Amino acid sequence: MKKITALAFLILFAGSGSAGLSSCSKNAAADSTQTKTAEVFTVQTEAVKLAPMAATLSVTGTLEGTKEAIVQSETQGRILAIVRTIGDRVGAGAPLVKVDDELKVIAVHQATAQRLASEAAFEKAQLDDQRNQELVK
Repeated sequence: MKKITALAFLILFAGSGSAGLSSCSKNAAADSTQTKTAEVFTVQTEAVKLAPMAATLSVTGTLEGTKEAIVQSETQGRILAIVRTIGDRVGAGAPLVKVDDELKVIAVHQATAQRLASEAAFEKAQLDDQRNQELVK
């Protein structure tokens, strides 16, 4: 890299020097008779050296996963709290949210009431069957 940079500098410098000399050859006598004051510029130079260069790339795009996961609830209810945040690793069956169990409690009470009603209907059917058996005798 040093060699390429130094070679490019030398070619550029040599090319600009020869262009300057060729333009001076025709009017050298005319310029020597006229004296002009030249402006003085301070130029700061730096030695060429190798240095690390940060390579960055900014892009815009869409990411798609190679695997897909379906997340669904096994129950219904109002969400009380979100247990996990975006980016958390979770295993299968791990809770993601805390659900209000009011609907579950109501469903259990309804199922209990229906079971009791079914048991009562069964007992009534047994008593009716016994009564009918006695009447037939």
